[in-house]
Amino acid sequence: FGAADGVIRAKREEAKRKTMEQFLALKGLPIYLVDAFVRPDRLFSGNVAAVVLADPNRVVPEGETMQELARELNFSETTLVALEPPELDVVHGLIRWFTPEKEVDLCGHATLAAAAVVLRSAPVSRVVFRTTRDVLLECWVEEGSIAMDFPRLPLGPLIPTHEWNANLLSALGLDSAACSSMRGSPMDVILETSLPQLQDLEPDFVRLRLVHSTLPWRCIIVTAAGSPWTPQAHFSSRVFAPAYGINEDPVTGSAHCLLGPFWQERMGFRAEPLLAHQLSRRGGVIGVDVRDGGVRLRGECRIVSSGRLGSHFD
Repeated sequence: FGAADGVIRAKREEAKRKTMEQFLALKGLPIYLVDAFVRPDRLFSGNVAAVVLADPNRVVPEGETMQELARELNFSETTLVALEPPELDVVHGLIRWFTPEKEVDLCGHATLAAAAVVLRSAPVSRVVFRTTRDVLLECWVEEGSIAMDFPRLPLGPLIPTHEWNANLLSALGLDSAACSSMRGSPMDVILETSLPQLQDLEPDFVRLRLVHSTLPWRCIIVTAAGSPWTPQAHFSSRVFAPAYGINEDPVTGSAHCLLGPFWQERMGFRAEPLLAHQLSRRGGVIGVDVRDGGVRLRGECRIVSSGRLGSHFD
């Protein structure tokens, strides 16, 4: 057993060494908890994101380390921002987003949260984030909100009724009569229903997670015209992503890169900006302006708390 014991001890020591490296990579980094796309009439609303600012004088934490942190914090998104030195009135930087389960390619509310932190702490008026896929996301303050230029996600064709996924509808708590249309995209799927159906939706999340894990879409979006909160809103939605560790997302900015074009088309390609509400328990408000080649999202943030990682343990 001597050789086997030696292998076990070596693996244990390697795991301890890796853990210490991860801890030292995070220790002392600033972290902010931010509510993004908040409702102005409710104190704790919108979607919470943890924003971690990398130290320019240290190695940027690896993805594996950030994934462990995201799993520990258990917010819908934990965001890593690595800023470059400012140039005139603009700062550029890398941005990455992690759910408790995996890294994602795009996240609206966590980008809004990161922009709120950077624009408050740096002497700049604009921040341009670069994703790991080299997509540029420009953010700035506009009329008391933060505006962001995001890519416009392509709408796929309407899915014929006979091809609707019955297991998906059943897990959501919808029947085919309550779903007026279903439309896919390379990233998400949209199901349109009535506003009462949307409000009363009670998915079976155990079943929905199993079904979602077999589907090609990141998010399952259910949407309806109007809002129960105010007649000024054009549409509402609820967003589910149980395969990513998020049963129901409180607010999903990136989903509106698809919802914006969807509702603009449904409303006859009207040119004015749209007002959207996300009807989760916390609730959120999103401004959506569909433009050629992109979608401009607007929202308000509240920085709830801040501190430094690993300040109280060694």
